[in-house]
Amino acid sequence: MNAIKPALDRPDAVHLWVTDTTDIGGKDLDERCLQALGQAELDSYNALANAEHRREYLISQAFLRDVLSHYLNLAADSLEFVRNASGKPSLQLPNQTTAPLHFNLSHSSCSVACAVTHVGHVGVDVETSHPDSGLLAMAEHYFAGDEIDCLQKLSGERQQLMFARIWTLKEAYIKARGEGHSKSLDSFSFDCKEPGSIRLVEDDAARQDWRFWSLQPLADQTVSLAVESPEASLRLFSTVPFGAVTELPLTGLGQVA
Repeated sequence: MNAIKPALDRPDAVHLWVTDTTDIGGKDLDERCLQALGQAELDSYNALANAEHRREYLISQAFLRDVLSHYLNLAADSLEFVRNASGKPSLQLPNQTTAPLHFNLSHSSCSVACAVTHVGHVGVDVETSHPDSGLLAMAEHYFAGDEIDCLQKLSGERQQLMFARIWTLKEAYIKARGEGHSKSLDSFSFDCKEPGSIRLVEDDAARQDWRFWSLQPLADQTVSLAVESPEASLRLFSTVPFGAVTELPLTGLGQVA
């Protein structure tokens, strides 16, 4: 079988990468991941006191470097990053002549997601689904009124899924804008009630200049993606750091705007 070599070969292309971290690892992979990190990442890794958090950080940062290396024809350990005032990273490339490569990374306790595109600003967020543990109370603190009303009309698994969808869409949108949490989560809202539809409402008007996806590509994981382009087109890939690449079908995985 020929190896998949993803390329952003269309101007509207957006690639989403995911990996399930529950069953990967081992001394050899961990060592290779450590070798790929830059000094700033190693300092952050060593500063983490919790072993589980250290490993989550290690796998996610190595995953990001490996994914980006597919598009840049550069070794994963040679990549350099800079951060804006809100902490959002971008690539620092010498003699860059192509369109900027926008990317964003998110990880939960058992998965990592990374989005890559030339289209425009992009944000991704992944969360693990949990049984109801005060979801409505959290929503009342962070969500807009329309979103709270939507959740109150649901129960059980449907409510949990809708909460995860709205939460990850909000996080993805804020991350794409690069503003950190200076923008309040209840200052905009997502309408996801209709199957196959996601609508962003901000300043009392529907925004038409972004596109969104909310998917469940891994068990008990919700991944949402925000892209600053209404024409963006998505492909989904799965891999482990420095492993083989598989393209996944989008059919049946969730909702798109």
